[in-house]
Amino acid sequence: LLQQIINKNDDDDDDGEEWDIQAVTIDLDDDSVKQGQCTVTQNQETANFPTTGQEALQDWKPHLVYVEGGNTFWLYHCVEKG
Repeated sequence: LLQQIINKNDDDDDDGEEWDIQAVTIDLDDDSVKQGQCTVTQNQETANFPTTGQEALQDWKPHLVYVEGGNTFWLYHCVEKG
């Protein structure tokens, strides 16, 4: 889904509007953040990625949260763990 959004943004270059898209992978079990990515309009090294899952979901104020994989037992474990 994110790749489709990025591709759509790239295809519409002639409209003069570019979006800054940042994405990270959050491990809900240990609150870690991995695989920070951003669009080509930003520098990967200077992008302001969150360092914890809590920061990613609260302080970063994402417009989209996409949950993939896992199962109900794993998700329940993460919710119970807090």
